[in-house]
This record gives sequence, structure tokens and C-alpha cells, in this order.
Amino acid sequence: MPETKVVQIPDYRFSSTDWPIVSLVVNVATLANRFGFTIDHWQEGGLGSASGMLLSLASGRVVLLCELEHAVRYLDAKGPTIHVEASQLAQYGVEPLVNEVLDALELSREATDWIAPVEAQAGAADLLARLGEYVAKRDRATGGEPFK
Repeated sequence: MPETKVVQIPDYRFSSTDWPIVSLVVNVATLANRFGFTIDHWQEGGLGSASGMLLSLASGRVVLLCELEHAVRYLDAKGPTIHVEASQLAQYGVEPLVNEVLDALELSREATDWIAPVEAQAGAADLLARLGEYVAKRDRATGGEPFK
């Protein structure tokens, strides 16, 4: 029996934030049909209607596929942008994560429209460092109590 490289999951919360790493020219509906997944629909704050899905890769990493209706209609987007946990990007870098996603979705490089620059890894690491500083400062100021 072949190894399952990707499964759909119903819910997930990124521990810090998500970070876009690659946009595809294959639309969400095509991917959903290929793997038998269900497409979720939601309103993305300030960006309008979105559709996509949460997927767990064989490594356990979770990715969000987000296809914005506005981007498809007016910005020539062909498919979803794939987002990963910022901490995963900071730890592993763009290329290994993009390769893992493409392999799991059985896609080639030709199926990509945009790939995040290598510098995204440093950007994610910087964001996480600043977030850690903020949380530490907040915890000192509140004695560890959450803001009300």
C-alpha cells in the first residue's frame, strides 16, 4: 500500500502565524477532486471570499491552501497560495518546505506561479523573535496575567 503523503484535517491553529511560501497555478477544486478532499469557504478579513483546505503532510507539518476569489478574478491568480507555520519556515527554509508540499500534492515546479524568496526564512525568524520579546515584556508587565 502506498504511503499517504497528505491528508485533510478539519481544524488547526498556527501557534504564531502562517506564512505564504508558494502560489500554484492549479486551482483548489482540481486539487480537492484529485485527493477526494472537501473545499472550505470563508471570509478572509479585508480580502473577501476565500476557499481552500487545511492539509497535514506526511511529516506532520500543516499547510493552509487559500484561494482568494478577488485574486483569481482581478489579479490573474490561478490557484491557491500555500501557507506554513512561521516557525517551520524559520527552522527549515523555503526550498525544503516547497519541495515537500509539491511532492505531497504530486505537482511539479511548473505548477508554481510564485515561490517565496530565500529571505523569507530570515523574515519569519525575525518575526518570531519580536513576538517572543513582546510576550516576555507583556508577561513582565502583567505579572504573567493575561490582558483583560
